[in-house]
Amino acid sequence: MAKNRPPVPAKIASSLLMANRHACCVCQDHRVQIHHIDDDPTNNVLENLAALCLPHHDQATMTAGLSRKLKAEDVRQYKQQWESKCAADVQALSRDRLRFYATVYKNPPRIRELFGGLSSQARLTAISQLTTEIEEDIEHQRKDEGFQWQANPGDDDLTKALMFSLRNGELWPRVLHRVEGHPDDPDYPIDMSPPNGMITFHGFDLYCQLMVRIICILHPPIALESLWALGNEQQIDHFSGSLVSFRERAIGKSISSPKQSDNNSLGRVQFRVKRNEVVYRALLPIKNMYVFSDTVAENLRRSKVCGVAILEDAQEVDNDGAKEIHVGLKPLVIGIGGLGQSEDGWWDIDRAATGSEAL
Repeated sequence: MAKNRPPVPAKIASSLLMANRHACCVCQDHRVQIHHIDDDPTNNVLENLAALCLPHHDQATMTAGLSRKLKAEDVRQYKQQWESKCAADVQALSRDRLRFYATVYKNPPRIRELFGGLSSQARLTAISQLTTEIEEDIEHQRKDEGFQWQANPGDDDLTKALMFSLRNGELWPRVLHRVEGHPDDPDYPIDMSPPNGMITFHGFDLYCQLMVRIICILHPPIALESLWALGNEQQIDHFSGSLVSFRERAIGKSISSPKQSDNNSLGRVQFRVKRNEVVYRALLPIKNMYVFSDTVAENLRRSKVCGVAILEDAQEVDNDGAKEIHVGLKPLVIGIGGLGQSEDGWWDIDRAATGSEAL
């Protein structure tokens, strides 16, 4: 009879797995099945679905005497508690991945577009939370010495002035002096000469990071490894348009500094992982006009990086008979070092178990 039950729609199943970090809401085992809490297999709303391992799924469906070992109200409580923790973990993860020593790449036009599309109320709510986060971060920053310019905001006049501009919704912060911009993006400062060049460039760098952090507070990014754990390009593709956080080893190709961008305008960064005999590749296009220097270009070719991007699509590719899943990401900001690179800030799902079964 179970075979005649309608399947849970793929998009809903994917959303449930994401919300539960691919784990049983009772015991956090990663070999999960989808359980209908009210026993109605046609009721496929997320509120009625729970991720359970096989033993707990049995306890929720099989009766022992006159009662079940795991009642519906128990499942709902476990579901609420676990999904709340997962949501908090995702927020903390994306926050860590945006706290770095140096920005090696940013996409100002896309950042401005997303920030400019926020409502005033949403923007102010997120800025209030960001203010609290910055206060919490200051103690960590005090332990990090030797960096004249850090991407981290702090308890300084520049950060305070930039936060004022963010509250007003400014796409260009009024505190920064206007200097020569790039011909293809006049708001992107390229003049590093005294007296204002370096301050403006690094202030704009920090402003872009702050805008991304506000966007991420309102739209928490999915962890890239969480997408890979879905193991299916259609399921991954359901999340197109979502923000994605990452912490991976960059493999860069055709990356160059802005002075060479006229002859080589586009490069690409790739992340690669193998799971259950399937190779996953995240492909990020890079506009070389936004690569700060030759040193930064080298970081994008071979260093461990972290940051946030937008998921564009996913597709299965046959590579000489081997299955690969390619995930297209449009980067918003990429950085190196700091808490975004630390093991203390690292969150992971079990890379060994990726499957689920809807019953």
